Formats: sequence, C-alpha cells, structure tokens
Amino acid sequence: MVDVKLVAKVEKFLDRFLGEEYKKDAETYYKSRILVAILLTYQVMLFFIGLYVLFLAPVPLESRLWSALLVSLMFASYGYILYVMKYRFNYSFCIEASVLSAFAGITAGICMSGGPVTSPATPLMILPIVLAFCLSTRYSGLRWSNMVLLTHMLLIVI
Repeated sequence: MVDVKLVAKVEKFLDRFLGEEYKKDAETYYKSRILVAILLTYQVMLFFIGLYVLFLAPVPLESRLWSALLVSLMFASYGYILYVMKYRFNYSFCIEASVLSAFAGITAGICMSGGPVTSPATPLMILPIVLAFCLSTRYSGLRWSNMVLLTHMLLIVI
C-alpha cells in the first residue's frame, strides 16, 4: 500500500523546483514534476559516477579526467535546466534541453568507450527518444528518433 503522507512529501519536494506558472495547466504540471524527478535522479547518479570515475575507475588518468569533464558538464546542464524550470516558464525548452543533454552525454560516452561496435550503444541511444516521446510532443519524439538514427549510423560508419 502506498503511504499517502510520503507521496505528499515527495510532491511538495518536487514542487520546490517548479515555478507557480506550471500549476495553471495540469498536464504540463505533472509532466514537469516527472522531468524534475528525472533530472534530480540524473544528478545523483552523475555525482556518484563522477566519484567513481575520479577515484576508482581502472583507466588511465587522461581518460578519467575526460570522463570527469563530461560528467561535470552533464551535471551542470541538468542544474541549469532545473534553474530554468524554477524561475522561467519554458517547459518546452527544458524538455528539449534535457533530451539534448542526455543525447550528447550518451553519444560522448559511446565515443569515449570505443564506439557503437564495442559498447552497448543501441539500448543507451533509446533513452533520448523515450524522453522526447513521453514528456514532449510526438513531433519532438520523431525528430529525436531521426537524430539518434543518423548519429548511430554515422558512428558505425566512422
């Protein structure tokens, strides 16, 4: 059984990252809550990945530094998106920026790990498409599907 008090606390916590304008449209309000939860989860994961990359990863120092730079840029971009969600009412920008950040980070990670032939590129590349279809519009999902397909094909050819 779901604890109603816990759900209310989580909703109140997520609402701290949203501006009041989001409450005017119920669909955007709930989608923005989901996006905030996803971005906060990403930031927690990136924090621990950054610690692992810097201190525990069994790779050369140069690779660790490049990986730490990538993780830091993604962490900062998600932080900026959370800032925009709180102080500016621009949900469409926030979801597109979130999908772009995920796409860029995954693509860079695939390139750093040997390319799509040696890394699990296909399952990872589906994430931006799912985000775009679920939290944005059908047109955005189709656009990101094309972008991912072209990038994946380009990475295989290179």
